[in-house]
Amino acid sequence: MYKISSVKFDLSHDGQLNVDIATKQMQDLIKRVSKWAKYRLLTQRDKNTLLKAGFARDLVDNLVYITQRGEGDLTSAVSDWLNVGFSEGAFDPSIYASNEITNTMSQASKGRCYYCESQIQPNSGIVAHYRPPTGYQDGNALKRNAYYFLAYNTDNLVYSCKACSSDSKANQFPTIDNKHSPAVPITHETPILVNPRTEDPRQFIRFNVVSGKAYGFDSILRFYQTSKAMTPNQVEQLLYSDPSAIPEQTDITEQVISKPEVDIQYRQWRQSLHECDANYLSRGQRSIDILNLNRPSLVRSRLAHLRGLRAMYMQIFSASDSPERQAIIQNLKHWKNGNFDDAALAQFHSITVDALNTWDAETAKMRGAQ
Repeated sequence: MYKISSVKFDLSHDGQLNVDIATKQMQDLIKRVSKWAKYRLLTQRDKNTLLKAGFARDLVDNLVYITQRGEGDLTSAVSDWLNVGFSEGAFDPSIYASNEITNTMSQASKGRCYYCESQIQPNSGIVAHYRPPTGYQDGNALKRNAYYFLAYNTDNLVYSCKACSSDSKANQFPTIDNKHSPAVPITHETPILVNPRTEDPRQFIRFNVVSGKAYGFDSILRFYQTSKAMTPNQVEQLLYSDPSAIPEQTDITEQVISKPEVDIQYRQWRQSLHECDANYLSRGQRSIDILNLNRPSLVRSRLAHLRGLRAMYMQIFSASDSPERQAIIQNLKHWKNGNFDDAALAQFHSITVDALNTWDAETAKMRGAQ
């Protein structure tokens, strides 16, 4: 995952008008039905009344209005609550995923998935939602009234591949303290899932060049800072020079490739953390799990990418000095520092940064041994 440059939307007058109308209709409809009594079912007569009042048929037909029984004693009504919101069919993709919005979002990442950084084939990308408008998953229930009003909010949109958004993330949206809208304002939520549009994902997630897998950098950084008194720069250099120092790592065949003694120390340190600290320091790994960023097909693609990058890297040492060699060196320097332009590699920026720094550390070590 890599930070997405600022996405600037310039919606047409009609496009913005459609967003405003659709959002207001949803809010007005929820306000109206939320006043009704628990256990009351919507009859066809009720739906006709809503249609006559001017509410769109797609909203009325996909309105969810049920009494949800809480976990525990299913015979008790004490924990019953009214669950009101919308199913997927209520949200119009021609509005939130219009051509102008889709193109703007795709251009911001040069056609890459905001989550896994894989290159998306033309017309295959999905404009998805960071906060799920159909509701967040809470056990076996969907809390539907949480984010429906963000369905058309451009700040809530991401450009993604199907594997990350539809197949993996879906309606998952955990928070650190399990507090969500509308119980708390959105500004008071602390989401687990890293948002590549507003945060720097490399503070939370980095990549093991040996395995091609993502790992939770935030937790491992804190581990070395607190247990080894290392600075962030020292931790980075250690992990680049010795990938086996990254705790709890396996390769694509699930063989352990991290140092056993480091794994033991890391697990003991994690167990010593206060629950709140442990939750906060789990954002990187839990984001990896939510998006399934280590799915085998994706790991294989990263490893293939690294093989091509490695061949380019080795040209520095095998080619004679020439303008082409100097261009390769210049590009690698830019990429190592996280500077990617239109001519850069097509995908996987974050692991590219990790790979180049790891290989530079490896080369420096070899030169020092000579």
